[in-house]
Amino acid sequence: MATAADPKLIRVSLGEASLEIRRELWSTSDLRLDPANPRVGSLLPRKGRRRKPSQRELERRLWGLPQVRALARSIRQNGGLLEDPLARHDGILVEGNCRTVALRMLQRDHPGDQRFARVHVRVLPPDVTEVQIALLLGDLHIAQKIPWRGYDQAAYVWRMHELHGADEEFLATHLRWSREKLANKLAAYEETLAYGERTGEIAVHERFPLFEELMGRPALRERRAEDPRFMERFGRWIQEGRLTTAREVRDLPHVLADDDARGLFEAEGMPAARRRLDQLDPTRDSGLYWYVHCAAQKLESMPLREVEAVRSGAVPRVELLRRLARALARVEDVTGVRLDEGE
Repeated sequence: MATAADPKLIRVSLGEASLEIRRELWSTSDLRLDPANPRVGSLLPRKGRRRKPSQRELERRLWGLPQVRALARSIRQNGGLLEDPLARHDGILVEGNCRTVALRMLQRDHPGDQRFARVHVRVLPPDVTEVQIALLLGDLHIAQKIPWRGYDQAAYVWRMHELHGADEEFLATHLRWSREKLANKLAAYEETLAYGERTGEIAVHERFPLFEELMGRPALRERRAEDPRFMERFGRWIQEGRLTTAREVRDLPHVLADDDARGLFEAEGMPAARRRLDQLDPTRDSGLYWYVHCAAQKLESMPLREVEAVRSGAVPRVELLRRLARALARVEDVTGVRLDEGE
């Protein structure tokens, strides 16, 4: 929070330590984009990573993102930023790379408008440590009210775990996550990076939701653990366009469990496989049959107290059951199918 003595000084508590962050007015041209930022780094080609990208290249790649262009339109409409970027004392951005690029583009389009030429920046002290920066970002964007998207969250926990040595128990407590959620995030991030290395795709963060959904499905996690080639096949399905959304990954365990559905998936894609699954289980795409299933399940395990209530002639309960019986009798009349035959 800002201190009474100096309204431009913000003091932040991090455990037993504290940071003094100054709010300063900077030229957007003096801020420096950070290639080490996970989102920015994901836009760079896999080959030639040892070459340090120029600021112009980083700017060009970020400006190529539709969300950055949308951000620029929002900033122009608002007349400036609603949230300050965060930077190190030398101007390297800790967060706010996309906002800075959007401002620079607006400045080029509106060279006389000072709203886009200068920006308030929250500047970290020179002696800040990498761990302190990581803790600050984690508390702000994961545990608090300004959430990162899934990929950025996963990149953060991976960096904390692999680069700063934070163990899973500490991270789970700090982020207020379960250990299982933390482990799944880490695994999904590593598999996303591995996919990028195998395929050479740029902007693999866009693929992250598919890997996150995979790690959230026990059946798919088991396949990953038991079959060393499964993730390669999974990546190939993504590249071929057979898997494009998290919802399709959610259906994948059912598809792989049925030989016919799996064959259709590999030959024609997920829509054909889904049609096969819908034939096997009408509750998948029909609210009507889902409610029929739920009602049948509840009636099959009807509690003893409900049995006694109906037996004693509880009128509202009996009337509901009679209504159900009449509805089923009408289905028989309309379809010509006897529902008491079969099993």
